Amino acid sequence: SCLPNAAWIYGPGRSYVLKARSGIAEGDEITISYLAENSMLELLQSRRGTLFASKHFWCMCERCSQKQDSCRGMRCPKCRSGTVFAHGCATA
Repeated sequence: SCLPNAAWIYGPGRSYVLKARSGIAEGDEITISYLAENSMLELLQSRRGTLFASKHFWCMCERCSQKQDSCRGMRCPKCRSGTVFAHGCATA
């Protein structure tokens, strides 16, 4: 997933620990990303291209399937309540 709810981190010694990145309810699927942490900040086309080149699949996770990548917006400086994307302001 390009919007994972868990991540592997270094643990004691040579171990790894799976840590939650957000709340995970009982019964929820635990998802991790094949991408490096900084790669998840890239644009949709770049993330998908990296995954296709390295893992041979076209990502269709919830983030990649959205019409607009909600992780790439900034608070609207004009109204302060919406989010600015490349194509204008979308209020919440």
